[in-house]
Amino acid sequence: MAAARAGLAEVFTAEAYQRVSELGEQLQRGLQKLVGASGLGLTIDRWGGRCQWRLTTEAPVTGYDGYGSVNEAFADAR
Repeated sequence: MAAARAGLAEVFTAEAYQRVSELGEQLQRGLQKLVGASGLGLTIDRWGGRCQWRLTTEAPVTGYDGYGSVNEAFADAR
């Protein structure tokens, strides 16, 4: 409990979240720029500091669209 309490009070702060989100935005923009210049049909999405790529040129809007952007053979190749 002490470690969790210290983490919430000293590490996982609003300031730290903001900084990680800003870094995630920079990463997303940089990756999307590289992907766009390469001609690959990918989209880089972001939520906070987390980035992910999709095998579509347009970001999905619905869950159905998102499922359609998944290529299981490609994902399993990692």
